[in-house]
Parts: sequence; structure tokens; C-alpha cells
Amino acid sequence: MTQQRSELLEKAIAKLSSLSLEEQDRFASEILADLADEANWHRLFASDASQSWLAKQAEEVRRLDPA
Repeated sequence: MTQQRSELLEKAIAKLSSLSLEEQDRFASEILADLADEANWHRLFASDASQSWLAKQAEEVRRLDPA
């Protein structure tokens, strides 16, 4: 399954292609780390334990500030 790339992504890839291999690897490492971090946050917030904790925190805030 081939996915299309956005115009902005194509521009970024073209710009990155003009950099040295070392710079390309640096940017690629940063992008991959950001994607992994984002996936981790999504996984953490999606867990039942996180949802329960967030609900308790919201309840506490509402109790302390009923306005």
C-alpha cells in the first residue's frame, strides 16, 4: 500500500536531501525520536489507568473550584 506525501513533506524531504549525510541523519534521528515520543504519549493517555487517573484529577478540580 503506497501512501501519498503532502506537498509540505515533499518540500522538507527535498531540502533535507541537499544536506550532508551527517546532517540528514541528525534530522532523521530527531524526527524519529519525536514520532516515538508522540506515540508513547498517545499510548499512555489511552490506557485505562491514565483515564481513571485523569477522571479523578478532573473530579478533584471540580470539587475545589465548583464555579
